[in-house]
Amino acid sequence: MQDSELFNAGGPLSTGVAEVDRQHARLGQMLGRLVQGAAGESSTPEVQEGFQSLVAFLNDHFATEEAILEDMGSDLLSAIADEHREIMDFASLAQSRLDGGQAQSILKDLFLLEDFVFKHLVTMDVKALRRDV
Repeated sequence: MQDSELFNAGGPLSTGVAEVDRQHARLGQMLGRLVQGAAGESSTPEVQEGFQSLVAFLNDHFATEEAILEDMGSDLLSAIADEHREIMDFASLAQSRLDGGQAQSILKDLFLLEDFVFKHLVTMDVKALRRDV
């Protein structure tokens, strides 16, 4: 199964909300490219630019999720919003380190961020949005 198929309707990580599933797939692609770039030959400015794009995308994605959950009247909205803030706080810390010349820590930060986002997706997003869970 390809990574993008994980988020397709009926896939194990599908939330059942097409827009959120598309964003989750895009998020996975962005994180994967950043990890490869940070581990490979990408320059620090390229990684910084990619990380800035990732942070902006995360911010937009979380706003989308929260709006959908609010419309649904989900009792998990508060818990999910709290996790979104924690993820954004960590992303901001990683961004500050990267911008401050601590590029050597970015690969570790990306792995931690990828793990944090994936766990959030599996434990919270699918549970809150998917009707058959």
